[in-house]
Amino acid sequence: MCEIFKNWQRHGNVPLIRDPFTIEDANAILAIHVPQSEVPDRVAWMGSNNGVYSAKSGFHHWFNMQFGNSVVPQSIGWRKVWHLKHLNKIKVFIWRFCHNVIPIRRRLRSRGVRIPIICPICSTDIEHMAHLFFDCEFATGCWSHVNFYYDWMTVESAADLLLEQL
Repeated sequence: MCEIFKNWQRHGNVPLIRDPFTIEDANAILAIHVPQSEVPDRVAWMGSNNGVYSAKSGFHHWFNMQFGNSVVPQSIGWRKVWHLKHLNKIKVFIWRFCHNVIPIRRRLRSRGVRIPIICPICSTDIEHMAHLFFDCEFATGCWSHVNFYYDWMTVESAADLLLEQL
């Protein structure tokens, strides 16, 4: 396609562009600068920086199409997390929590692990992220013990809440 466009520009076949398109589109097309050097065209994967497809870049492309560019907000909070004066396993736990990849019972069950999904601490609800860390009576007791109170009506996500507290 690029070679065809170069030939149009090189030979001044402006009517070939103006005829099938609206005036605005034709002007936008004609305004595109195409280098005249002989660089061969190649197929490139737009989902990676180097133009080469990999399973990892394919997964990231699919994930971004499904869930947007980021589940976790990109903020100054991450810099604070990685510079905390805590054990690395604490930092990794915070990262895993914010990316929703902690192996809770509900997720394990969905992956074929035969395990009861009811919370083993309170036995009142399914063990999911919000229940395990915020809704379970044990979790609310822990949060009140450290004088941490939150209003779920004003919180968009647990990751936002955690990063704000840092």
